[in-house]
Amino acid sequence: MSVTDVQLRYWPQQPAWTPELRNLWGKFSYYVLIVGLISNLLSAYALGPIPIDWMSRAIFIGGAAVMTFAGTLPNVPAFIPLALLIQWGLVTTVGGYIDHSIDIRMPFLTTPYPVFIALRFLNILAPLSCAYLVVAASERHSFHKVARLIVWLGTIGALYAIYVYFAEIYGLPELSRDRMGTGGAEQSTTFTFDFHRALGSFREPSHLAEWLLSPLFVSFAVKKRVVNPHTLVMLIAMLLTGSLAGIAGLGLGIFAAAMLGNPLRAGSWKIIGGFVGSFLLGILAFAAVASGKDINVFTLFEVVGGRAGDVLFGGGLAQSDRGDILHAALQQPIHFFGYGFGRANVVLTDIYTRNNFGATPFVVSYHSLYLHYLFATGFIGLGLLLWFIFTPVYLFWSRRLARTRLQLSYLAGGVVAYAVTNTLLFDELTPQFAVMVALVIVVVRAKAQTLTQQRPDTAAFVSQA
Repeated sequence: MSVTDVQLRYWPQQPAWTPELRNLWGKFSYYVLIVGLISNLLSAYALGPIPIDWMSRAIFIGGAAVMTFAGTLPNVPAFIPLALLIQWGLVTTVGGYIDHSIDIRMPFLTTPYPVFIALRFLNILAPLSCAYLVVAASERHSFHKVARLIVWLGTIGALYAIYVYFAEIYGLPELSRDRMGTGGAEQSTTFTFDFHRALGSFREPSHLAEWLLSPLFVSFAVKKRVVNPHTLVMLIAMLLTGSLAGIAGLGLGIFAAAMLGNPLRAGSWKIIGGFVGSFLLGILAFAAVASGKDINVFTLFEVVGGRAGDVLFGGGLAQSDRGDILHAALQQPIHFFGYGFGRANVVLTDIYTRNNFGATPFVVSYHSLYLHYLFATGFIGLGLLLWFIFTPVYLFWSRRLARTRLQLSYLAGGVVAYAVTNTLLFDELTPQFAVMVALVIVVVRAKAQTLTQQRPDTAAFVSQA
């Protein structure tokens, strides 16, 4: 029995591809991607009791499921580690559920415990589905349309964030932030920062900063000039968030792009030079529009630099809620195979509430992608996650794609930016993170395959000198 026979026995058979059929499924994945990414943008809002952000995950998963059962889902070996992580997570979660050796106190949950656990799996499956949709839409419909979609959504999201920034200051109308918070009421927004922060259609400024990384790096990669209206608007919104994680990820991602493009080449320094030019313009715009006491061009450096110093040398993170969570996580015993999804958070919450007398026992998030997967899925799960994240960066470097088109380095730099940002921000993969991984895989595949096997615009973009 051949390998093909085994694949056809357990997986839907692919149709006989024709240009029309390929384009049809390419358009299908493209339109699903549009609806899903727009829904993902509306993170602070809900339809009834259901957050729109949750709906975006259902859209991504549903679109990929339709393609799976139709046999039209792309075969992408680079996504195998994440698929294995889902299966391994199921094993560790079932094992953790039947393990009663640890007596834990259940925290307050806004959803039933089985739903809470199920959402943890959806938070892996949705980015994986989104990544498949990006590959399908780019290769079978139009790479440039996918890139333009991401950039325009980023620009629109940034413009709305800037509008909301002024709306909150001057009492202008804005969409009601009606997503339920962990306390059971509508999401409340308070700021105790050195300047008013932008948060747009997201629940927190740092969430907006993380979301903006993808369209920023895509705009760097596909626009002829780094300094352009799209980049400038998104940079202003990014700086107005005051997010240390987002700005640090942005800077280190640009540095990684220059290194992947060969630092000895003059063109690599043009990457950094172009970004520095845009960044300086963004800082000037920040100083012009930022609201607060004695805001000037140096305020951003003082605030973000001060926070970075506190994190590295004491105070700051150590005295914050995240510092308490990190302290609790470091007290949590590490299991080689992990506690399982959901149960890991419950154990962390129990330690956190015992450490902080009087704390309301709401379920605690790790605020770190890597700590979460270490405690939930053990060393095996963390290894699979890192394999998924760094595979596109390795493929980009090993295939020497920067020699083909230097600007492509920004895509790989975007993956590094997300890897850095989520060290102390989100404890789940996000669809935007998956978008960056998928776009790198798209250009790697376009380089590896013959031009007749690829959409002409994708091949032309990758091969353009």
